[in-house]
Amino acid sequence: MLMVVWLEHKVVVQYLLSQGFDPQQANVDGVSALDIAKYRKIEWLVKVLESNDRTFAEAPTKCRESRLWVTLLYGFILSGLFSLSYFLPWWIAAPLILLVLWLALKKIRKPHGHGGHSHGTKNVATLHPSKRDMVVTGSVVLAKPQKEPAFSKKHEPSGLSTLFKPQPEMIMGVWAAWVVLFIFFHVVVWVDPVYKFVVTDWEPFLYTLVGIEAVFLLTWFRLATMCPSDPGVIRTFQVDITQMLANAATGVVPPEASYCRTCMIRRPIRSKHCAQCGVCVARMDHHCGWINRCVGYGNHRLFVCFLLLHIIVVVGFVLLAGVVFQHFLQPGNLDATLGSSVMRVWMQVPDLVADHLLALMVFLWGIGTVIGLSFMAVQHLGNMARNLTVNESINWRRYPYLKADPKNNSKAADKLPRLLNPFDKGGWHNTLEFWTRSGSSALDYRTVFRLPNAVDEPEEPIINVQVV
Repeated sequence: MLMVVWLEHKVVVQYLLSQGFDPQQANVDGVSALDIAKYRKIEWLVKVLESNDRTFAEAPTKCRESRLWVTLLYGFILSGLFSLSYFLPWWIAAPLILLVLWLALKKIRKPHGHGGHSHGTKNVATLHPSKRDMVVTGSVVLAKPQKEPAFSKKHEPSGLSTLFKPQPEMIMGVWAAWVVLFIFFHVVVWVDPVYKFVVTDWEPFLYTLVGIEAVFLLTWFRLATMCPSDPGVIRTFQVDITQMLANAATGVVPPEASYCRTCMIRRPIRSKHCAQCGVCVARMDHHCGWINRCVGYGNHRLFVCFLLLHIIVVVGFVLLAGVVFQHFLQPGNLDATLGSSVMRVWMQVPDLVADHLLALMVFLWGIGTVIGLSFMAVQHLGNMARNLTVNESINWRRYPYLKADPKNNSKAADKLPRLLNPFDKGGWHNTLEFWTRSGSSALDYRTVFRLPNAVDEPEEPIINVQVV
């Protein structure tokens, strides 16, 4: 218990308390775990040790659930405002829509927005040793914390007031608002007599778009809300905590690169802890705001399908809006009193914008979305062929297993770090591994802890602990 308190393993402390360990029991030197926590002024640890509550909250085994009602609320409010482009004059609707969209994006991009809670003044005594003036070596030396400002409580807003703060579901809400707007445009094309020509000439296309859109939405629901897909959450706490306690009894500290201090699990290689989801994810790719959960080993294939379907659906709506403008820009549908056909087109552009602002919004936003999604698709397909993740391709310098050893290079230019992927088996085999979950090409990254042909390094024991 004393060693765990020194290392400030909160989850392990709670686990040991639930197993009956007494924080006031002194060692041969007359020092107890509670004495150490009080001496070092670790307030959260003192509260845990003095509390009569000995229940243990299980380590996280699933992603934080998205609040569907929050997503729908944001989505329907924004989509309702967007749809005003069909009912209001353009000179009222356009500025209002731009203002609302700017405010929504500003909320999303607000730095360090965490659902409306604020961080008080940090107390050095409550920080993990790695974030204080600590040195952890064969002989662990822990510096005594300096006097810091008093611990300040977080202000936790409740109720509907949280909706005026940045929420994790806000990105989903903005995304859903545009989806609803595109669907609304589809409905308008069907029911508005002005667009009757589209139904007459393009009816098979409209039905096909409905079918693809339905599959696309079902894929999103499967990823995000309806029995949300498992991104590959590591659920080995019960096994790993037993091994960690056995190691602690012999003075062995688990290496931080191999263990997650939050989930208290042994992390497979290529896994990563996601602060938004609150879990460790195998072969972590990235955290997606559109589904408000991680994309990893468990759902990466479904996400790629979702991404490709997304492109197809948006391209379909861009074509639908293009059909509308192509019809109204034909010389026969323009005012003949305005001169030549080219002049008539330019003279009637303001009227077309005013009369078909909804179609223009779908067209412009759709083009921008297709460009962005295409870059994403190229990135994911390229990473698939190279057996990389988005996290690895961006942050490869953080991971020793992805960096070539500069000592093995003779040229001065080769002394700089460069990416060397030990999991790359060639484009075909990498793609086969990505899409399969059984057979010789499959690899379960929830159980992979070593590089190919690598040898495990022994964990170093602690020699002694001193207070300076």
